[in-house]
Amino acid sequence: MLRIGVALDNPDARRLYERAGYIATGEVEEYEYEYVDDGGRQVTAQESSVFLAKDLRRSP
Repeated sequence: MLRIGVALDNPDARRLYERAGYIATGEVEEYEYEYVDDGGRQVTAQESSVFLAKDLRRSP
């Protein structure tokens, strides 16, 4: 079983994975991360992702 997380604010990516056979598991994760923006400032961001899974044994 292969699992991936897709940001909730990225429905295009979710549709792409679903067309490829991934199925939503119902699991949602909220997490926080830091990065440096283009102005050199450290920023803390929060994001939520939904998990999708695909059973690779059933793939053609």
